[in-house]
Amino acid sequence: MDHDTPFRGDLWVALPDDGTPRIVLVVDRVDRSHAEVALVHSAPELATSADVICDPATVTVTWPVVVQGDLRGVAPVHRLLQRVGSVTLPLDGRRGIPIGGPTTDRRWQFKQAEGAALSAVTLGLDDIAS
Repeated sequence: MDHDTPFRGDLWVALPDDGTPRIVLVVDRVDRSHAEVALVHSAPELATSADVICDPATVTVTWPVVVQGDLRGVAPVHRLLQRVGSVTLPLDGRRGIPIGGPTTDRRWQFKQAEGAALSAVTLGLDDIAS
């Protein structure tokens, strides 16, 4: 990839403190040290109505890109390790299906795990206050 500064629409590998790499979409830059990001995954069958399954013509990677619209936060730029591609903004694609009840839809467990992953990548309230 040709740049080392996160820009809107970039896909980056983020490495949180727990050491588990995650792909994020840079939604916007907050300042020189922080970027607003959304978690990304590659399993369209797990997409909910809050997620966008990107049209393959709008991405520069070979795998499916699902942007989780309900899992966004502010991440320190130092956690963004490597640019792996980009997505044309505004997002173009289809939405997943609405999520069902927590006891009947397995995507609840997936979203809970993704929420924990987002917390590991982004700043918590304690980080923002300090």
